[in-house]
Amino acid sequence: MCTFRFMICAHFVFAIIIDSVNDEYQGELLKEIWSIVENSNVRSLISLRLTTFRRIEIGHGAYSYGVFQNAGADVIEILLKRLNYFLDNSDNEWFSEVKNNLDPNKLNLLTQRIKNIINILSIEKDEKAKKEKKDKRLRYAIQAMSGLSIRRCLYLSERFLINSSIEHTKTECNQDEYINALLIDDNQVSEININDDLITNVFASRTNSNSLLQIRILQILSDYRIVKKTMSLNELINILNCYYKWDSEDIYFAITNLIFYKKRLAYINGVSTYSEIKDMYNSKEDTIEITMTGYYYLKHLFDNLQYVQTCFYTLDWEIQNDIPVLINEKQGVNIFNGYLNQIKLTNPSLYNRLKNRSNLLSQLITDDDFVTESYFPTEINNNEIIERIAFIRKGIGAFLNMDLIQSLNHTNNMKNKDCPITARKELIMCTVVAQIGWSVFKILHPHRMEIDNQDEMKNWQSLLLLTDFWQTTIYQSASKELRRVVNVYSSALRKLKVNL
Repeated sequence: MCTFRFMICAHFVFAIIIDSVNDEYQGELLKEIWSIVENSNVRSLISLRLTTFRRIEIGHGAYSYGVFQNAGADVIEILLKRLNYFLDNSDNEWFSEVKNNLDPNKLNLLTQRIKNIINILSIEKDEKAKKEKKDKRLRYAIQAMSGLSIRRCLYLSERFLINSSIEHTKTECNQDEYINALLIDDNQVSEININDDLITNVFASRTNSNSLLQIRILQILSDYRIVKKTMSLNELINILNCYYKWDSEDIYFAITNLIFYKKRLAYINGVSTYSEIKDMYNSKEDTIEITMTGYYYLKHLFDNLQYVQTCFYTLDWEIQNDIPVLINEKQGVNIFNGYLNQIKLTNPSLYNRLKNRSNLLSQLITDDDFVTESYFPTEINNNEIIERIAFIRKGIGAFLNMDLIQSLNHTNNMKNKDCPITARKELIMCTVVAQIGWSVFKILHPHRMEIDNQDEMKNWQSLLLLTDFWQTTIYQSASKELRRVVNVYSSALRKLKVNL
């Protein structure tokens, strides 16, 4: 604990920093500090994290205190200052020690890569740069992984230099290569480690299979902030049960993984973890909220092509067949009609809405331009871009399949008084399909005259059309972003027909 004392008008003002102390002890320290301040002629200024303050703000009404919220400096700006300091102070004594212990060629390679990273992360302030609208994918990825934590950002930045994905002699890399390096760290299998202390694969379950649970939790918490800042665990679990009957172990893993203190995509007031499942279920009145890290994951990583690809590679895929996404006509319509029969008596309004759309589904998947095919390949050649893009599309299709099942369940359960009303009016995967679809289009379109690229563009168009169908069917509203990408693909493929 660091203490600084200033003399002001015969009063002592103490500036106290207790953030370096373990979370468990900070509350006790604050009680002691407040007790001293209350019974003596002093004033105090206490610096601590907002998440720590949340733990102690309730239940201390006996004390009067004010709060100044400050998010601190931008993590990217701090990182750039550190990197530039390294380059600008090569004459320092500490740098001489580095030189003496490192091969000159390796030091040169290190310096060149740092310059490359600085160049990518820097945003020029001149008018020309503003007009060019510099690609900020790497900046956004770092901000998402770091949140507001400068410490986490600096730990992550070590992966730019030490990782198992970039050849150590390579000094100039593209943004996706650096994002991939941040994700997989330095490990032998060159994949995201499910136990990574700094990175969360939000697409993974506790068994490392594909799951929407973590994403669903983050999205519920994000939506909930529109009308209420925090929600109880009990409310969250009730909403989750309206979407799908996850077992208690799955929910326990997802919540404890999201609140893990080194990543902290979500925050539970006064809790760093739950040691057992029963502890969590016995604490249903605990409040939970999304953090800036969790918000940035949804905004910048969830639909980032490189993040999605790297996460998908590590999953042990399981396909739910309740309502398949990419389906042949007979199977698809039969399963869809089977679902209609299940809800006919329980939810007549939903039944009538879906029944009116069943013919459109049949027309859609029998259209000449709509593609149906078998699902995941047995192996993928990473050197073949079409194979990689096709794998990503099929993975997104599997998640869209989950989203459909869960969203239909939730819509059907909304009339149940035990199912809380939520602000969600869009499929979770809607934004992902649109954003990833747009990124893929920019890769495929320049080479559109190649037959393989044309076929894959048709596949993506089919996925986009089907996503748009389900979005308008379930929520009775279209996604402008999705429609824009659908129109881009449709226009490009129409022009290809004319040219051919």
